[in-house]
Amino acid sequence: MIGPVLRQERVEAIDILRGVAILGILIVNMQLFSTPEGLPVDGTAERLIYFFAQEKFKALFSFLFGLGLAVQMMRAEARGAHFLPLYARRLCVLFLIGVAHFLLVWDGDILHDYALLGFVLLLFHRSSPKTLLVGAGVLLAIPMLFYGITTYSSITSHVSPQMKEWITYENGAEDNGTS
Repeated sequence: MIGPVLRQERVEAIDILRGVAILGILIVNMQLFSTPEGLPVDGTAERLIYFFAQEKFKALFSFLFGLGLAVQMMRAEARGAHFLPLYARRLCVLFLIGVAHFLLVWDGDILHDYALLGFVLLLFHRSSPKTLLVGAGVLLAIPMLFYGITTYSSITSHVSPQMKEWITYENGAEDNGTS
């Protein structure tokens, strides 16, 4: 059985980076939470936060989430403990906390997303490097595909019929089924 990590076993650099990532996410979200809806935001502050912080701290936190998974897996295997049941329980608890926070506190919470993606990561825990690269490519492509579809949908809903016809014609697709 795996229990809490002893103080001398902790990797302090990971804990420090995790704290920096959470602080950065907090700083980015402070602007969102502190500005009354409908009021203008200080443009300079917004640009500075966007340039220096937006999404960078989430990326760092996401990386550390995966790194934490890898460290826990290696420690469990070194002790001869079963990793999957323990980590699956932890992900279930994280999911429940995330859903509760999403429903009761803030609908922008991402803890449940981390839990769901943690289950996806578990599928790859014994994979070869090639499989990991392909899986990473697929996981990166999915949001880009959805972003492209939603962007196209939002653009075309505001485009005149003549413009839609021109876009369709320029891209080589015709409504009459011929090419």
